Amino acid sequence: MFEQSRTIRTDKRLSKKVTDIYDDGVLRVEYENYHVTCRSKPVKLSRANFLIIATLVKNLGEYVPADKLWQQLWDKRKPLNPESLKVHICGLRQILSPFNIRIKTKTNNGYRLIPAGN
Repeated sequence: MFEQSRTIRTDKRLSKKVTDIYDDGVLRVEYENYHVTCRSKPVKLSRANFLIIATLVKNLGEYVPADKLWQQLWDKRKPLNPESLKVHICGLRQILSPFNIRIKTKTNNGYRLIPAGN
């Protein structure tokens, strides 16, 4: 469900532009624009919540370990704080639940996005 638009220029001075968009008909994530919509309505997310949902969508169908999600938020500048990550996940669940999008937790495996209708 990814739309990929790639512009590659032969002039080495111009950078390669890559745009990735996930759209399943309910959830749309525009990675380059840091923009998320649910059922065509803009969803206001913090930077942390956007990075979490973007990582979960890029790994759709798989459990993403907590340390990988944390690394997306803080690189390697901060050690994993499981409680802080749980707070972010809880907030994201509340935002996504009206659209029937869930985040499943599996102990010792991580988090997985369950799209609407699944």
